[in-house]
Amino acid sequence: MILASVFRSISAVLFAAVLLAAGGAARADDLAGPVEVVEHFQNGLLYTLLHRAELDYDTRIQSLEALIGETFDVERVARKVIGGKRFRELSPIEQKRYQNLFTRYVVASQSRRLGSLEGKEFASLGRRHGPDGTVVVDVSFREQGRQIATVAYILLPTGMGWRIVDVIIDGGVSELTLRRSEFASVVRDKGVGGLLLALDAKIGELARAGSRGTY
Repeated sequence: MILASVFRSISAVLFAAVLLAAGGAARADDLAGPVEVVEHFQNGLLYTLLHRAELDYDTRIQSLEALIGETFDVERVARKVIGGKRFRELSPIEQKRYQNLFTRYVVASQSRRLGSLEGKEFASLGRRHGPDGTVVVDVSFREQGRQIATVAYILLPTGMGWRIVDVIIDGGVSELTLRRSEFASVVRDKGVGGLLLALDAKIGELARAGSRGTY
């Protein structure tokens, strides 16, 4: 499904309301399958990109946070990244802080990546069964009619419907594996406290860059 052209003159408030309303419809539809969830995510990203110049950084982040909350199982990914055993060893307060920082980190990172979608279109290549009860939705990214990348979205069923739990670009190493390796290195050197500080610092760095309009 390729994103159609949209109205370019819309206020930031109306934009956020439209995106949230679309998300609400997706949540309410119990029949929404893996392909529909992925298409909703991709359409939301491209829609945000089209209106990026009209939105301040905070509004863009709020819209992306709602979109990711509707399409990703962020809590599950956060636990997998740090490791279930280590997560259970954290106090309830530390768990909550880590989950919050991880979500903000994912949203800020996604905001920074919006520029890479400039001039791109996407088309779903269908779904297939993956390991451990997952479903894989393959997406082709195209520029000027030519395929430039393929992305495999890994989804699992949850109490809120199908949710994305991992992403693999061009058949490479999964995002979950990359983040797990990156976070494990920080925890090994600086402990969980060091990881929380590093996440907070990175979120601040991305926010400052986004507020200055450097991405």
